[in-house]
Amino acid sequence: NNKSNTTGTVTSVAATVPSFLSVSGSPITTSGTLALTYSGTALPVANGGTGVTTSTGSGSTVLSTSPTLTTPAITGGTISNLTQELIGQSTDQGTGVLQVTGQSTFNGAVTDKSLYLQGGNNLQNYSQDFSSWAKTAVTIGTGITDPTGATNANSIIETSATNYHFAGSTPTISVTLGSIYTASVYLKQGTRQYALLVYTDVSAKNYPVLFDLNAGTILGNATGFANYAAPLSSSITAVNNGWYRCTVTVTATTAQAYLYASLSNTSSVSGPFTYAGDITKYIYAWGAQLELGTQASAYTPTTTVAVTTTNNISVPSGSVIQSKPFATIASAPTIASASTIAVTTNIAFISGTTTINTITAPTPLTSGGGQLTLIPTGLFLTGVSGNIALASASVVNKALIMTYDSTTAKWYPSY
Repeated sequence: NNKSNTTGTVTSVAATVPSFLSVSGSPITTSGTLALTYSGTALPVANGGTGVTTSTGSGSTVLSTSPTLTTPAITGGTISNLTQELIGQSTDQGTGVLQVTGQSTFNGAVTDKSLYLQGGNNLQNYSQDFSSWAKTAVTIGTGITDPTGATNANSIIETSATNYHFAGSTPTISVTLGSIYTASVYLKQGTRQYALLVYTDVSAKNYPVLFDLNAGTILGNATGFANYAAPLSSSITAVNNGWYRCTVTVTATTAQAYLYASLSNTSSVSGPFTYAGDITKYIYAWGAQLELGTQASAYTPTTTVAVTTTNNISVPSGSVIQSKPFATIASAPTIASASTIAVTTNIAFISGTTTINTITAPTPLTSGGGQLTLIPTGLFLTGVSGNIALASASVVNKALIMTYDSTTAKWYPSY
C-alpha cells in the first residue's frame, strides 16, 4: 500500500456564544483572534446567574429589580421606607406586639398593636446582690468577676439538702396583670453546667427554662419543674468570659411575681430538679432584671429599690396615642376677640371687647377633647349662642382655661 500525506486549507472559522457574551473577529478567513466579552445581557438564574443586570444594593445585596422579602431578619443598619407588611414581620414576628427600645420616632398611626417603650428600667431590686435574695438549699459567695470586669457577681452554691437549689427574689415584684414581661439574668458555668431561670407568680405558676452554660444553648422549657407553665419565649446570648445573658418572657397572670436563679444537676427538661445537693457545685450569677416588653433591654443595676422611669410604657392594643395637637411657641400670638375665633396654639392672648360665641376646635381636639389657655388683655365676654357652654366675663391677665369635650362639642370655661 502506498500512503501519502495530504494537506488542506481552512477558508473560514466562526464562533457562536450565549446571549450574555459577545464575540468579535468572527469569522476568521486567514488568521486572527476570536475575542469574547460580556454583552450586558443577564446570565439566567437557571445557569447560575441572577437574571438581572443591575443591583438594588451593595455589599450583601438583594439582586432583583423589585425584590420581595419574606419574613426577613433585619439586625442592623438604617431602615427606611419599609412597608407596613415588612414592619409587621420584622418587629412584630406575629405576636401582636410592637416593641421599641432606644430613641425612636413614629410618624402616622400605630394601629391595633400593643406598644412597649422600654429602657432604663429594672423592677428587680438587689439586681447584683443575690445574698439579699431568699435562698433555698444554697449559699451565696461574693467578689466574683462580673461581665463588666468589676467584682460584683455572686456564686450560688448548693447545700447538701435534698430540694430545689435556687436564689429567689424578695420581696415580690408588682406587675400589671395581662402585660408582657421579660426576666433576664447573667449566668456563668461554675462547677455546675446547667441552670434554670424561672419567672413565678403568687398563684404558684412557674415559667422555667433550662440552660446549658457550657454550650451556651437553651435545653428547653423545664416541664418537670413544679407547677410548670410554658413561657412565651426565651433566649441565651453570649456576653464575654463565659457569661451568658439568659431571658424568659411571659404574660403576667397575677399582679405579683418572683424570679428564681436555680441550679440543675440534669440536662433533661423533665427533671427531676429536686436532688441531694453537693457543696462543691455552684454557678455564677449577676445582673438580674425584670421589665415590660418582649425582649431584654440594656441592663440597669438596682440596689434596695427598683428603677423605673417614664421610658417604660405599656399601651394595650386598641389604645390611641396622639401627640400634642398644636404647638406651644415661645411667643404666644394675640388674637382679636370676635364672634368666632380660631386658636392654633396651646396659649393665646385675646384682645378686644367683642363677645366670643364660638371657638373653632383644632384637630384632634375634635375627636379626643383637650384644653387651651386664653390670657385676656381686654374685657371680652363669652356667649352661649355657639359652642361655648357657659357665659363668662374675662379678667385681664387672669388665664381662662377652656376645656373642650368632643362628645358634647362644647367648650367649658374655667370661670
